[in-house]
Amino acid sequence: MKLNLLLYNRVQSILFAASLGLALLPSSQGAFPAPQWMQGGHAARITAVACSPDGTMIASASEDGTVKLWSANGTLLRTLMAQTNVLTAVAWSPDGSKIAVGTYTGGSIRVGWSTYTGLGLTYLWQAPSGWTAGDVSLVRVTTNQFGKVTALAFSTDSTRLASGCAAGSNVVHSVATGSVIASRPAYNTSARPAAVMSVAFSSSGMMASGGEDASIRVYSSSWNLLWNSINTGDAHTTNVTAVAFSPDGALLASASLDQTVKIWSTSSWTLQQTLTGHSDGVTSLAFNPDGQRIVSGCVDGTVKVWNRSTGACLVTIPAHALPVTALVFSTDGARVVSASEDNTVRIWSAADGAAVGTLGGQNACIGAVAISPDGILCASAGGNQSIEVRHARDGSIVRRLPGNTNYVSSIAFSPDSMTLASGGGPLDPTIRLWRMSDGELLRTIAATTNGVMALAWSPDGATLASGGDSVEQTLQLWDAADGTLRRMLPGHTNGVTVLAFSPGGDVLASGGRRFDHAVKVWAVTNGALLNTLTGHANNIEAVAFAPGGHLLASGSSGVNSLKVWQLSDSSSRNFGTGTDPVSAVAFSPDGTTLVSADRDSIKFWDVVSGALREAVTQSAYRVTTFAFSPNGNLFLYGREDSTVLLSSNLYGALGQPALAFVNLTSPSSASGAGFSASVQPWTHYIIQSSTNLAGWTYLMQAASGSNTLSISGLPVTNDPAVFLRAVTPP
Repeated sequence: MKLNLLLYNRVQSILFAASLGLALLPSSQGAFPAPQWMQGGHAARITAVACSPDGTMIASASEDGTVKLWSANGTLLRTLMAQTNVLTAVAWSPDGSKIAVGTYTGGSIRVGWSTYTGLGLTYLWQAPSGWTAGDVSLVRVTTNQFGKVTALAFSTDSTRLASGCAAGSNVVHSVATGSVIASRPAYNTSARPAAVMSVAFSSSGMMASGGEDASIRVYSSSWNLLWNSINTGDAHTTNVTAVAFSPDGALLASASLDQTVKIWSTSSWTLQQTLTGHSDGVTSLAFNPDGQRIVSGCVDGTVKVWNRSTGACLVTIPAHALPVTALVFSTDGARVVSASEDNTVRIWSAADGAAVGTLGGQNACIGAVAISPDGILCASAGGNQSIEVRHARDGSIVRRLPGNTNYVSSIAFSPDSMTLASGGGPLDPTIRLWRMSDGELLRTIAATTNGVMALAWSPDGATLASGGDSVEQTLQLWDAADGTLRRMLPGHTNGVTVLAFSPGGDVLASGGRRFDHAVKVWAVTNGALLNTLTGHANNIEAVAFAPGGHLLASGSSGVNSLKVWQLSDSSSRNFGTGTDPVSAVAFSPDGTTLVSADRDSIKFWDVVSGALREAVTQSAYRVTTFAFSPNGNLFLYGREDSTVLLSSNLYGALGQPALAFVNLTSPSSASGAGFSASVQPWTHYIIQSSTNLAGWTYLMQAASGSNTLSISGLPVTNDPAVFLRAVTPP
């Protein structure tokens, strides 16, 4: 017998040949570490963007309450903050060490006869060792009494930070101390204050601001008023949405909802040029680094690049479906970054307007995630109708599937990892089956009348279970091969929210909506209702079987929100205080740990004692869904802020131990091809076959609750020989 040890990527394999013509290849890793990778877009309107001075990163702020930092090629590097109110502005200091973010909080202020809700807040972050290092921290939060922060700008020496406010004031703070250096009005309207829409510093220290009253005000470095555009005959006629100085400070550009961009001399304060061509209000603008080009964004979603000297429009980019909210040139001037009310940040070639990329991908709440049983791929879906399939190793995109025409409510990989099933919402109540090798849509199943809220594959891959929303009172069992309906299981009274097959595949658990709010347990073979588990007070949001199939966990949006049921006698235990809605539950593959997600944390529980082992408070929006890799080494989760993250996991992780073969059975024997092997309990193995050691065919998944695993009747022939291998996924 010849023995070779093969090591590749994350899998360990052993190859040996046996005289009976059958060969086998078995395969062989802190509690909640920082993510290995994270991806995703914003879940709401993008309000501001900024480029790092070295050109390697982009910052985006959104009404979803987060600031996201991206690499220049679109990889999400960090989410800086979560704020209950919308974020309105972002600025990167010229020295690259600080980022300022504008927002507001509750309260009210009174100016004259008018009352304004909200106190302005400016968050200042610092990164002494770089923005991907571990020492990124919040320096301070500055509060002003002039309403929501609407605009931010650092001085060119990074020592001062100007903020424009909703009540019409410009406030300048010291970056070093946070003290107020100056406060100056930014409006001329006598009837009421007009909000500041934009602020900018020149290289010589002048500060300009544009207001919704159509005015531009410019102050000297000693904070004396130098110029007020209202006093000229060439002023804008309505809201000045953006101002920007040329790099040399000789020019000031302004944009307005009057559909024009104006260029002013900063020495004579005379109008040099008016750029026309936009068909709607101009919302944003920026100079390129050499000052020879200007980019402007419009309410109609277009972006224009202009020759500053001639005023000619060089390129018009149909950039977004909704208004452009912010623009910036890359530091080399080769690219334009645009943000929009369509929740996306996009990158364009400044030369010809060609699309370069989109930051993130999905731009709505992530409602479903799944890891393929072989541990190679992961998928995420949610409110933006698409499905993203990524490499689990690094989060790089494999493909984007169009998903369902309404939001995608559920996804599930087939046991052989070759097919992904997706379920649509109420406007597209279908199941779609996608081939993972090329993204081809294999089949569409008209499943329900009101949305497919739950999907689950049987462990053998032969059956696909689905449950519908609201008016649906049954769950369906489908033949996965041809899409025909095998059986309908009636019993729920107000929709089916979640589904899970037992590890053996002989039992199916389902959760119901409120008024029903029960967990039902079914026999798969004949459809008999085995049990109805009651005790939750609202929607059942999640169910999961323990590895042995004897325990079932359920999470609810009401009180008594996390329960573990002993199926032999229907008894239950409450985990925790039961006050926060639980959106997801899962057992670790070894059965020792139960994981739950609630409003503000991910919790790891000891299954035997019910004790809380760790609570991981979320640094950003709520975790809505998660999944373990087959052997628990990886933990994939999705959040409300459109972010998908993957972390390594140590709670109940099984590693990737090799399967050691003991006995072999020839395909020509009465019981067919098979084997017995020594294994680690509960570890999942993928059994594959080959006739040439080049192409491998999936046969089955296998796991055992003991140290031995015996398999017979494998669907292979000895013609002239067949090889088997066992792969241990992560």
